Amino acid sequence: MTIDFEILSGGICVTPCPFGKSAMVFSASCQACKHYAGRTPRQWPINCNYQQKMKKIMFNERFGLQQATFDGSKTLTHRIVPDKIMKDALAYQSHHIDDEKAYERYILDHAPYKVGEIVAVAQAYKYIYQFDCVPTWVPSTKDPIGFIKWDESKGYSNKMYVKAEYMPHHIKMTGIKVEGLAGISDEDCLKEGIYELKLCESEKCVYTFQGDRYGMWKTPYLAYKELIDRLNHRGFFESNPLTYAYEYKLID
Repeated sequence: MTIDFEILSGGICVTPCPFGKSAMVFSASCQACKHYAGRTPRQWPINCNYQQKMKKIMFNERFGLQQATFDGSKTLTHRIVPDKIMKDALAYQSHHIDDEKAYERYILDHAPYKVGEIVAVAQAYKYIYQFDCVPTWVPSTKDPIGFIKWDESKGYSNKMYVKAEYMPHHIKMTGIKVEGLAGISDEDCLKEGIYELKLCESEKCVYTFQGDRYGMWKTPYLAYKELIDRLNHRGFFESNPLTYAYEYKLID
């Protein structure tokens, strides 16, 4: 939805939120709203909708997890459950002692992504300019007019700062469960981007992951364990942190 707004000579906006929010369009409260999608630099209208903004998700590039998602060989990702959610889940369980699944249900109910949700795959702007999806000017809180040229923004080289609505690739969450990371099966390790290699002049197979030219492991589980420790630190996998296991599929 595009909303034109009126500003007085003193810079005060006098156009109320059309969705009934207690804020004027183009006010600080408006821009902090989760439905605010930014402004278009030519006519300065507000891009706003009553649906929550699309979320984004990041995949490691050094070990090829982003590319594995794009080529369809990776369809599962594990994300650590935050300490606060686990602490709140324990408090919730203490009030539902007759419900054996209260702890897990609370954690699932507070998962960052839900089944059926469409999520943008974050990429730095410099890698997606050829898709013609990034506008010349992107929102910036540090610029007086609220915008900055896309190739001068932080998102140009760092995907942590990109806008989800500009991303060309998206995934759809198809399943979610809660499990300890070390409890992953060999089958799920293969869904995480681990792949099989056949040894020359032998019927034996070994397993590895992108970004490792020489590492070979006897099972998908051992290869995934090494991948996780390299992404974090040695011993992280064996510490068995509680995770959300998201199954997903690439939709574009």
